[in-house]
Amino acid sequence: MTTALTVGYVSSIQGRSTSDVWAAGSLGLMMHWDGHGWTDIRSTKPPSDLLTPSSVFLTPDAAWGIAGTRIMRRGLDPDSIHTFELFDPYHAPTSVVVLGNGHGYIGCSEGPYAPPGAGGVLYDVFDFDNAAFRPLPPPVLAANQQPVAMNIRALFAAPESAMWAVGERGLIARYSLAGADAGPTQGEIVPLANQNDLFAGWGAGDELWAAGEKGTLIHVDGTSTTAMTSSTTATLNAIFGLSKSDIWAAGDNGVLLHFDGTSWSRIPIQGYRGNLRTIWGAASDDVWIGGEGAMFHWGPLP
Repeated sequence: MTTALTVGYVSSIQGRSTSDVWAAGSLGLMMHWDGHGWTDIRSTKPPSDLLTPSSVFLTPDAAWGIAGTRIMRRGLDPDSIHTFELFDPYHAPTSVVVLGNGHGYIGCSEGPYAPPGAGGVLYDVFDFDNAAFRPLPPPVLAANQQPVAMNIRALFAAPESAMWAVGERGLIARYSLAGADAGPTQGEIVPLANQNDLFAGWGAGDELWAAGEKGTLIHVDGTSTTAMTSSTTATLNAIFGLSKSDIWAAGDNGVLLHFDGTSWSRIPIQGYRGNLRTIWGAASDDVWIGGEGAMFHWGPLP
């Protein structure tokens, strides 16, 4: 399997099908898998576009992404990219999802000039072409409706059910979605005893699985939360599932885990000890994993 990755790492993998997979990496790298091979589709615009994308989200007709403070939307054509800068010295974009209403939602953590403890913010990009965005209210505690300062590390959307934000200090917020074209309602914090930082989330319906530092794996089933046994202390940077009994997690030191609905087990990657950063799959035998200097595939390739 040949890719255009020559330096750095694969930062984000997303797909629509077995023959439509996107991967982003260091120095503005963007690649596309068509079922037979990877094609370099990075922008040919000036070097200012060579920022590393940290998050990519695919809609039916476009790819959205975040690279530093730059918000991107593009198609397969390398020069179809359109961007705007989200200028906010107090907040740093970390994750993006796009809902059925066509709005992009940008999760942010504290920026370098934010007052300590200020927390992040969730932005609603309601008009990409005019770079129009607005902050949404912070999530609240259900018991007293008090706002909570949250550094968002990742977003995940379960269509017509919920949008989730996971972040530092073990914080998870749930935003209800009333329908396919609905925006998020007021976010509510999910009570959680674990205070390890969380870096990724994946869900189905009203359930969420979140992963984070020190091998943390959390399951939220809509009414309660459970800390799951991962048998690793490595930081887990990514999580993705195909069903409630087919979930993958990847992290530092080459750690790759699989959940079969009952327990998590280690999947060895022989000879690799780099940090894994992203994971996505189209089927149980078609899973892509990316990280430092490498990309891996679970299952047969054409």
